[in-house]
Amino acid sequence: MMCKDCGDNFCWRYSFVQGKSHSTDALKGKVASDTIGSTVKHTSITTNIPYSNCERMFKQHLDILVPILDQKAKDISSNTNKLVLGIDDFAIRKGHSYRYT
Repeated sequence: MMCKDCGDNFCWRYSFVQGKSHSTDALKGKVASDTIGSTVKHTSITTNIPYSNCERMFKQHLDILVPILDQKAKDISSNTNKLVLGIDDFAIRKGHSYRYT
């Protein structure tokens, strides 16, 4: 913002908006939660946000969520003797790969 009288520049800083960001953390969380169980394309249409922005917000959410889910899965599997291994043969044929730890 700029003062019309003296020409001095200043900006407001909010805790809920990251630096150099154009959206709030709440909006990013809403887009990410709306995309779960749906598609990025559908979320983009319903929220009227460009596809690339929705995809970026969802991937940022996954970067936070995946380590938490990995740890939960490891904790659950280390405390049980009844494990089942499932293989997605369709993805293997298409050349997709998944995280192996």
